[in-house]
Amino acid sequence: MNRKPTYEELEREISLLRREAARHQQDAETQREREQRYKTILERIQDAYYEVDFRGNFTFFNPQMCEMLGYTEEEMMGMNNRQYLDEFNAKLVYQTFNQVFRTEQPSNGFDWRLTRKDKSQIWVNASITLIKNQKGEKVGFRGIVRNISPQKELETELH
Repeated sequence: MNRKPTYEELEREISLLRREAARHQQDAETQREREQRYKTILERIQDAYYEVDFRGNFTFFNPQMCEMLGYTEEEMMGMNNRQYLDEFNAKLVYQTFNQVFRTEQPSNGFDWRLTRKDKSQIWVNASITLIKNQKGEKVGFRGIVRNISPQKELETELH
């Protein structure tokens, strides 16, 4: 039959619910702290950080990526890599990203030239890592980009 819970049973249930709610609140606070930490790091590092989908469209980037390419955040969101790569560098980037996709091994120290909004070109050194979702499915790439134009100019002068 349908018996009513005792006062003690209700108190135990309420106590369990309170503990679970407190645990969820702590998890949410921990998550917010992590997100703030990563946001601060991405905003403060001097290098550019990017995430792109498999079509080469930006899905996320830090302000330094905008500064490096000379575009606003609004202009860059969804921008395709063909908009800042010449034909030669586009092939080079495609080959490198394809290798990372196939092998699932990151690429570090990859150099290529980017064309900025003002049509000037800069040399960059980039890392590329595959992004997987929680199911383990490949969904895009991320990495760090550093402007190495001053070093390339010095190399040219020395040669």
